[in-house]
Amino acid sequence: MKWYRTAQETRTVTVQNMGEYLETVPIITLRGKWLLRSGFFPKDQLDISVSPGSITLSVSQRSEDSRKQFEEQEEAKRKRIELRRQVPTENKIPIPLRQKV
Repeated sequence: MKWYRTAQETRTVTVQNMGEYLETVPIITLRGKWLLRSGFFPKDQLDISVSPGSITLSVSQRSEDSRKQFEEQEEAKRKRIELRRQVPTENKIPIPLRQKV
């Protein structure tokens, strides 16, 4: 049984420039909850394999603390959703919309 949901198979990012006019270097930034769902957690150590036109990331050393924290957060989220489903709709308090000023 997988402990994470698989993320979207392909994502598109743009290689950015970092630095000054003559000293620019390419930079690629990956961020988002999809990394967690794909099994990449904060403080994990990664192996990076590079070949022309291709970069492959794989976890070389897993951060167990971050994984446990993520699992606890996901479990708490599931419980909150389940509790919301159990409350009858007539007992739910409507949230007023913000008035334009």
